[in-house]
Amino acid sequence: MGKKPSEDSAELRIKGMTCAVCVNTIETVVGQMEGVNSASVNLTMENARFGFDPNITSEKAITEMIEEIGYEIAQEGDDESEDTHGLRLNLIYAVVVMLFTTIYIHAFRFDIEMPLWDNMRDKNILLMILATSVLAYSGRSIVIGAYQSLKHRILNMDVMYMMGVGAAYISSIVALTTDIIPMKWASFPTVIYLVTFLLVGRYMESVAKGRTSRAIMTLIGMQAKDASVIRDGVEQKLPIEHLILGDLVVVRPGEKIPLDGMVKDGISHVDESMLTGEPIPVSKEAGSEVIGGTINQEGLLKFEVARMGKDTMLSRIILMVEEAQRSAPPIKRLADKAVSYFIPTVLFIALLSFTIWFALGYEHEALIALVSVMVIACPCALGLATPTAITVGTGLGAEHGILIRDGAALERAQSITTAVFDKTGTLTVGRPVVTDIIMNKGDETDGEPMEEADIIRLAASLEQGSEHHLARAIVRKANDLGAELFDPTAFEAIAGKGITGTVNGMDVRVGNRTHMRDSGYDLIAFEEGLGSLEEGGKTAVIVAVDGKILGIIGIADALKPETGTVVQRLRERGIEVLMLTGDNEKTARTIAAEAGIDRVVAGVLPGEKAEEIKRLQKSGEIVAFIGDGINDAPALAQADVGIALGSGTDVAVESGEIVLVRDDLLDVVRAIELSAGTMRKIKQNLIWAFGYNSILIPVAAGVLNPVYNTIVFKPEWAGLAMALSSVSVLTNSLLLKRIKLTN
Repeated sequence: MGKKPSEDSAELRIKGMTCAVCVNTIETVVGQMEGVNSASVNLTMENARFGFDPNITSEKAITEMIEEIGYEIAQEGDDESEDTHGLRLNLIYAVVVMLFTTIYIHAFRFDIEMPLWDNMRDKNILLMILATSVLAYSGRSIVIGAYQSLKHRILNMDVMYMMGVGAAYISSIVALTTDIIPMKWASFPTVIYLVTFLLVGRYMESVAKGRTSRAIMTLIGMQAKDASVIRDGVEQKLPIEHLILGDLVVVRPGEKIPLDGMVKDGISHVDESMLTGEPIPVSKEAGSEVIGGTINQEGLLKFEVARMGKDTMLSRIILMVEEAQRSAPPIKRLADKAVSYFIPTVLFIALLSFTIWFALGYEHEALIALVSVMVIACPCALGLATPTAITVGTGLGAEHGILIRDGAALERAQSITTAVFDKTGTLTVGRPVVTDIIMNKGDETDGEPMEEADIIRLAASLEQGSEHHLARAIVRKANDLGAELFDPTAFEAIAGKGITGTVNGMDVRVGNRTHMRDSGYDLIAFEEGLGSLEEGGKTAVIVAVDGKILGIIGIADALKPETGTVVQRLRERGIEVLMLTGDNEKTARTIAAEAGIDRVVAGVLPGEKAEEIKRLQKSGEIVAFIGDGINDAPALAQADVGIALGSGTDVAVESGEIVLVRDDLLDVVRAIELSAGTMRKIKQNLIWAFGYNSILIPVAAGVLNPVYNTIVFKPEWAGLAMALSSVSVLTNSLLLKRIKLTN
């Protein structure tokens, strides 16, 4: 076998990206570097992740390549607000010059005398100085970006801007200094207007981008900076990065819980709404888990640090949201493909319109059409259509405790046709309790009759190392009875069936019908007891010791109160609901009937759950699987959309594409509603962006000129229209925050 290549990753914040072309440029150039395995760039968040082989290339090499093609890497500690502030200063200067220019060139209408006005050359020299200052100061990033891109033979939007602005500027210089172009055609004000309107668009985009990413910024702001720690009996204040696992942390009323941990002392309520969206504070006492970033209410708590750094729930949530906002749904391919053909097409249209007008003898109109087409055709709106909606949608989900791990899942969720639910811990509360113990009175072990407590003790001794819901119920029952458990000397767990082992020198087997039949036991004499438990919606766990069945333990798990409502809401959306469980048929159907579910597949082993999902997919269904256990991981991964309950195991959470932080099944419906709302916004944005360019590019090319006998779309107005198109897409995405999710 060949050696598996090593993998490392670099996460960078990139300044200077303005549109989808910038994203495609960086992904293409860096992606083609030797040793780079993956490149994912997010325009809205202005960040990127690159996977690479450290034996071939490095983060430094990737950084240098990005800077070579004209973009800037933000350093650690750089404040995004500083970027917006710098853009604001550039815009202010451009606006001041633009206002002066506007007053200057229109002063004659109000009989206001202006210096140099009567001399056309002197007037144009003054306007040239103003235009040059705006281009050199306010528009320097556009000039530098265009130069860097052309140096690497890349066409990005800075090149498009500079072709438009440059055409207006150079033609004006030629008109001022030669007789090739009439001096009256000099259009230095156009340069000023263009740069100003381009900056207006960029500034408004920057502000709107900040609003779309506000959810992730809020999450990051939840992280505490320090903590009160007891070490060697002394309480001291330390930065959280100085804490270690096992530290005892003190949290007073009103303080933020700094890290994840387990309460050792104290009683209080904790506000977890910032993570779960649940407004009711959660009760905490010794043994309760606390989450970093949440706020302690009225009591003093002491807890032991259990998770730190990237392992904390808050850090994992932030990572999930960032990954989702960086990822792209399949619909984005449409926009990306369109953009890849866009610039060459626009250049062709611009040159064609210039040629036609010039051939017809309208030299000035030809120049204006050339500049206007190149300016108005910027596909910024097209590039922002998908990432802005994804950013707002995933951020809104995070605020409601719905973590969407990638854009593809967000797109697929709206198309779900079948929702498959695990039973225990998903449809039910996940805390089953022992309700019945049916004894086999005819059997004895070692001559001593077995009591109910003895059966529970033996079963719990064998099950105490298991994380299965039923095993926990048996162990809890043993604890309630005050039974002292034995340490099993050997045991074997058979997935989906039961467990076998040696307890206090006895061969003990605990499990379902299949496990007992496979072990050679005859269940005919116990069918009545098994049937009565199963018909009552209870799970029957059979206990056998040294070759004899001693009894049956009945275990029940109540449905979550919202289960029936969830099933009804899904059906109202045209989604079929199916319950998939390893439990027996009778018990499963009793629980399903109570939940209002008609379709049930019972007696399914863990490995068979994924096969059942495949069967549904082959029949044409788009399947969502909702589960919370380790045995659900394969099914979660196989489903078109895997929805994991955040209260479940780490394996289930990692396997799910959508993670529900709260233990609330209604969030399944909310996730689907959020998906539908986000995709609706993306489609609206794309329709607007495509429609905008389809209509205004011909207008800029001059198709209406023969009708109106005048230039109806000057370059400066083209620049304003381009800026407003991007802002309209951003604004429409922000309106997603008004979506009404199921109460």
